Amino acid sequence: MKRATTVLVSGILACLCVTAQTEPDYGKNRYSTQVLRPPDYDTFRPPAAGQTFRCPVFGTEIKVITDDHSIIGWNGERSNFSQDDRYFFIGVKLPGRGAETWLYDGRTGAFIKKIPISAFDTARWGYDPKVIVYFIGKQIRGYNVETGEDVVIKDFKETLGNGKGSVCGGDGHDFDDKGEWVLLEFGSGYRRMFAYNIRTGATGREFSLPQKTKKGKRVGVDYATISPSGKYVVVNKGLHGPHLRGGTGLYDRNGRFLRYLTSDVGHMDFGYYKGTEECIVMKTGKGKAEWKTRKGIETRGLYGVLFSNGEVVRLARAGTIWRQYSAVGGSNRRYVYMALESDGCRPNDGKWSRYMAEIVEVPLDGSLKVRRFLHHRARPDDTGREEWGHHTWADQPELWVNHAGDRLFFRSNMCLEPGGYGQRYGHDLFLIKIPPR
Repeated sequence: MKRATTVLVSGILACLCVTAQTEPDYGKNRYSTQVLRPPDYDTFRPPAAGQTFRCPVFGTEIKVITDDHSIIGWNGERSNFSQDDRYFFIGVKLPGRGAETWLYDGRTGAFIKKIPISAFDTARWGYDPKVIVYFIGKQIRGYNVETGEDVVIKDFKETLGNGKGSVCGGDGHDFDDKGEWVLLEFGSGYRRMFAYNIRTGATGREFSLPQKTKKGKRVGVDYATISPSGKYVVVNKGLHGPHLRGGTGLYDRNGRFLRYLTSDVGHMDFGYYKGTEECIVMKTGKGKAEWKTRKGIETRGLYGVLFSNGEVVRLARAGTIWRQYSAVGGSNRRYVYMALESDGCRPNDGKWSRYMAEIVEVPLDGSLKVRRFLHHRARPDDTGREEWGHHTWADQPELWVNHAGDRLFFRSNMCLEPGGYGQRYGHDLFLIKIPPR
C-alpha cells in the first residue's frame, strides 16, 4: 500500500512538472520585448457569450460579451464609460434593423437595456454619470439612463455639425476629462468652430480653420478636439496655423494658434506625461526628416509631444503600425492603451513583429515598460477585396478603457468563420480586468 501511494504521488508530481514546463510564463511574457506570436491564428474560436477564456500567450482572462457579430463600435479616442465607470454604451447593428445604442454594466459587461438614441455616433458621456449627452439637429440633449428622461441641454439657432454623425472634427473627438467642455461647429468644413461648456453654458470665441489650396490640391482639417484639460484645441492634418503647415497644431480654447507640435498626422490620443504634463500620444511617421533631427529619436515608435514646450518624449519602441488608442480622465495620467493592427502580416510569415495584433498598456512616465495583455485576433478582410491587407474601419480592432484603469472593453471579429472577415458589421464585444502592475 505504501509503495502504491508513492507511485501515485510520483505520477502527480510528474504531471505537474509537465504542466509547468509546457504552460507559458505569463508574467514574463506580459513585459517581454520579444516577438510573441498567437497560436492557432486561423482556427481559434472563442466560447459563447457569457463565458471566459484565457489568452494562451499572456494569460489574460477574456470575457465574451456578445457572439452575434453586432458590434459597430467607434474609435476608442472617445470614452464610452460614464464618469463613475458604472456604465458603458456601444453602437450595435443587427440584420434587418437600424443602428441601436446598448447599455452595459461597466464592471461586469452584463447587458442592461437598449437606449433610444439612434445617433450613437454623436453620443458622449458628460459630467453627470447618469446622463449620455448627444447632439442632434440644433440641440444638445441629455438622456438619463436610470430615469429614461430625455431633456434639452442647449437649443442653438443653427444646426450643429454636418448632420451625418460628426458634430466637429471627426469621429473620435471627446469631452474634456471633467465631461464639461466639448468642441462644436455650426455646419461643416471647420469654418465656424467653438468650444462649449455643457455645465455652465460658457462659450468660446467662434473661429475658423477652412480648407486651403496647395499645389492645386484642397487640404483640410481631418480631426479636431478639445484637450483633456479643456484648455486647448488640438487640430490634426491639413493646413492650419499662421504658417499653413500640415500636421498637428495646438490652439487655445478660443482658436488662437499656440504651437506647431509635429508634421505627423493620424490616430492619436492624449495623456499627461509623468502625471502632470499634458501631451498628445502618437506614432512617428516613416522616415520623416523632422524625427531624424529632433533629439535623435528613431523614426518608428510611440512618442508624446508636450503642450507646454513641444518637447518630444519617447514612450515605447516598436516596429509595427500603431493603430487605435484609448485614454480617458483618471487613467490617462498613468497610461495610454493601444490596439495594434497586424499590418497585413501573418504570424508565421517572418514579418510578424513585437506587439503586433496585441492590446497593450504604455506607461506615460518614459520607463518604456510596456505591458502586454492579449492578441485581439481582429483579422483584416480575407474576402479577396483586400487579401490579408491592412485593416480598414470595418475590420480594425478598437478598445475602450475606463477612468479607473481596471476595465477594458474591446471589439474583434475573432468569432467569425474563415472567409467572413471584413464584413462590415462582424465584430463582437469582449471585456478584460486590468490588474495593478
